[in-house]
Amino acid sequence: MTRIPTKNEGAAAQLPREFVVFLIECSENDEMLTVADVYRQGDRVNVINGPFAVWLADFISADVADRVVLLLDLKGRKSAVQLPGYDVRKRKAASRS
Repeated sequence: MTRIPTKNEGAAAQLPREFVVFLIECSENDEMLTVADVYRQGDRVNVINGPFAVWLADFISADVADRVVLLLDLKGRKSAVQLPGYDVRKRKAASRS
């Protein structure tokens, strides 16, 4: 049998940290959760990966494949974009000091 070389040479691939954090956040109560269980329409979210990383957006919806639809302000025009659910995080409320 011919061995096909792989990027990791047979070692387990490392998952992106953001994805692992997302999985932990979604499974804190030992149930299978979807992105739709984590976010509600109108939630402000931070995009953390991809072409819109560091942008703020409004959560619109999620589908069964855990892709999210977000509303972004692109040069003054509101546009809906679809991204993987693990590419967004709920924006933390500003702390009051």
